[in-house]
Amino acid sequence: MTRRSAPRDDLLRLVASPDGDVVVDARGTLPGRGVWVWPDAAMRRALPKQVGRVAKGLGVAVDPAALDAAIVSACTRAVLDGLSIAAAAGALVPGQDRVGRALLAGRLEAVVLCDDLSSRTRDTVRAQTDGVALLVTLPLSSVEVGARTGRGPTGVFGVPPARPARHLLRWLRRLHALG
Repeated sequence: MTRRSAPRDDLLRLVASPDGDVVVDARGTLPGRGVWVWPDAAMRRALPKQVGRVAKGLGVAVDPAALDAAIVSACTRAVLDGLSIAAAAGALVPGQDRVGRALLAGRLEAVVLCDDLSSRTRDTVRAQTDGVALLVTLPLSSVEVGARTGRGPTGVFGVPPARPARHLLRWLRRLHALG
């Protein structure tokens, strides 16, 4: 929508389904005409004004509120998939204490919080990550995230810059940029 060029990994592709719905193409491989957008807060704010360009590019009618919800939902699902992959590979650091130690050692690129954490825990982790790592709060409970990672309820995860966590880190950046 901005006509800026960027690496494919920094953008998000939207395509029209055969039913005429707009679908977020998380992998960027679905067939058909697509529209590439910046997944960030500025795009979300501009979406109601730019919906005509998206509709013209895709050849279907576009509801800006539904499209915004679909983008956030797709990013959240991709983060959950990434959590599952990274957890299966042993590439996550679970728990507040272990995350704190890994942050001090400089071994984390991102920290994931669940939205049901206490404000005290949230503030403690924020203070530890200040300027050190990306901090993303998921709109999910620690029980939901724990189930995806094969653990019990865990509200804090650290993500190191390991190969099995690349997918997760890419989608965490996108979800964080959406605001």
